[in-house]
Amino acid sequence: MDNSGLSVKKACEILNCCKSYLYKMMKNGELETVDTTPVTVDPRSVVEKILSDYPYLRSNHFISLDYEVKQESFSYG
Repeated sequence: MDNSGLSVKKACEILNCCKSYLYKMMKNGELETVDTTPVTVDPRSVVEKILSDYPYLRSNHFISLDYEVKQESFSYG
């Protein structure tokens, strides 16, 4: 298992939200972190968040979505 995570800034870009909302989603258990210093977000939880908000993507675009989000974590980590 790869421990690469997304930076807070990159996760905000992908989810199109502000930092405070991202931290709120982490606090509410909607997103998971990989590390706390610095805070990095688990790319799998970002994909799951997108898919929970847009279920249509699960059957039609899951592979490409999963790939693109994970590529962003590799470029950060």
